Amino acid sequence: MSALCSVMVLSKDGNSHLKNQMQVAASMMVVFENYRFDEWMTGLEDARTQAVLLDGNKLTLKQLQMIQAAYTQGPWRAEVSIYLWQAGGSKANHCPDAIHLDYDHKDSAAVLTHICEDLQHKAQTPFYSALKTYVNRHTDSWHTPGHSNGDSLRQSAWASDFYHFVGQPMWQADLSVSVHSLDSLLHPQSVIAEAQHLAAQAFGARHTYFATNGSSTANKVILQSLLTPGDTLLLDRNCHKSVHHGVILSGARPVYLDSSVNQALGLFGLVPQKTILQAIAEHPHAKALILTSSTYDGMCYDLQPIIAAAHAHHIKVIIDEAWYGFARFHPQFRPTALELGADYVTQSTHKTMSAFSQAAWCTSMIPITTPIFCVKPSICMRLPVRNTAFWRA
Repeated sequence: MSALCSVMVLSKDGNSHLKNQMQVAASMMVVFENYRFDEWMTGLEDARTQAVLLDGNKLTLKQLQMIQAAYTQGPWRAEVSIYLWQAGGSKANHCPDAIHLDYDHKDSAAVLTHICEDLQHKAQTPFYSALKTYVNRHTDSWHTPGHSNGDSLRQSAWASDFYHFVGQPMWQADLSVSVHSLDSLLHPQSVIAEAQHLAAQAFGARHTYFATNGSSTANKVILQSLLTPGDTLLLDRNCHKSVHHGVILSGARPVYLDSSVNQALGLFGLVPQKTILQAIAEHPHAKALILTSSTYDGMCYDLQPIIAAAHAHHIKVIIDEAWYGFARFHPQFRPTALELGADYVTQSTHKTMSAFSQAAWCTSMIPITTPIFCVKPSICMRLPVRNTAFWRA
């Protein structure tokens, strides 16, 4: 089945050099549709819109600057790329985040090809595609797991019902690291590495590393990577228990920050900003600060001043975004912790996005240099020096 996506073609009057049309690009149907400049917000609200093409010859410098401002500071969806179509690029400086298409206004075919190829790249599923190919080509199993593609249950007098309930494709897809074409989670070099790279692009990280066991494992991986026995960690006393576990495993010295309490609603709230800033001032040699944003009840910190204060003392900032992984994909929830400069972020895709139980990831601005040992899938991403990310899946 083909996916339908739309490219909004913007010009001053809605009459660009590119006519309305549909292109078939592998598994996608791509619709190029003209909009007047004053309709761009309406077009962006359409979930099918996956790219915006600016006709540079039919837009003013001021209009390009308005799009640039919306992209960096306004209601722009992070997954929607901007293209500026103009030969020579004399207007490129006025919308620097746009991908410049240096083609003559008569060369619309090259523009179509370029954008369709980019959309195909964004839609790639390296690991899933390799998994589907392997399952379709191999009908037997000579490695773990022992159910052997479900054969041990299919004819069972006791378990055949469970086999049919789950479905044959699920049993066939339950494979082990013995399948070399599916890469290795501990040392990814092919399809998992490609998938991690795409995940990093999607979530605004420089690198993404897939892990297992959800954000709980991702939290512990980060803490054990950053902290050594005796290091000081500033943490919310009401944080997830995986953080407390990480403190024990790393041997760090915790400085607990008490959360506020909303008496009217009977909820634990955030750690007051004054308390956090005071703790940073009193412990300037702390190695890291970890906070939960959003909380289970949907409360978020004003992170910008907190991150700035921590970084002024070279304190790494870790944000547990287990309940907030969707934030990057809706303008009202941005900027995300990574976009505000957090060093590490963990997210649970299974909590608020489309994923199986235990799926998650961690993003970061700084690379994790210590070995990673995991038992189940999750993700972690980072951003500062070299961005990193872990995914629970």
